[in-house]
Amino acid sequence: METGCGHIHKWMTDLKKQSKWFGRWEPYECNYYIMGDAEIQQCIDQKKISKIEYKGLSIKAIVQGYMSQKLQHINMTKNEGSGSRSVFIDTLSMPHLLWHKSIDKHQKDLEDTYPNVTDSEDEHYWISGFYYTSEREPHVQVDRSLQFSKLAWDILTPKGYKMINGFDVTTAFSFDTAGQADGMHMLGPPIKEIVTKVFHHLCNEVL
Repeated sequence: METGCGHIHKWMTDLKKQSKWFGRWEPYECNYYIMGDAEIQQCIDQKKISKIEYKGLSIKAIVQGYMSQKLQHINMTKNEGSGSRSVFIDTLSMPHLLWHKSIDKHQKDLEDTYPNVTDSEDEHYWISGFYYTSEREPHVQVDRSLQFSKLAWDILTPKGYKMINGFDVTTAFSFDTAGQADGMHMLGPPIKEIVTKVFHHLCNEVL
């Protein structure tokens, strides 16, 4: 370690410094519409959503922060329990999962700790692993992110959990986010697009 470089992994780019950045991700064959307050409120009302809960570690906190900003003018259904439903968003503890667990342990946890929710009125989502531009921690690699996410897809989809693909979004923005913090905890446009995707899946049936 060089003298005076105790935080050598914390480099920054102009993207981090800018207060406004108008980057937009769009897949080739479809378009994720960015919903406004009125449309989200209509969705919440029609689906009688009383709360949104989050599960995971550091990425969970980031997603929750952006989601809270998106929902700051939205009123949830108040009569919780009387025909209302909850939304659960799980990051599977990525990227911590990648450097702490083996693929076999990951498979066992998915099989044993995630119940079948196909008959549930609640909405259950999980966010895939990201395209990581840093190997700050052991085993946090792109191929491993894909491997763990593919296993989650194979096990959780038949149980009724819906995937939010965060890999493609973070891949598209990798040039801009590679110099952001540690290359593992993305901020800005990728997370905003993930939030947009959540509402696309959540509200597609009623809007």
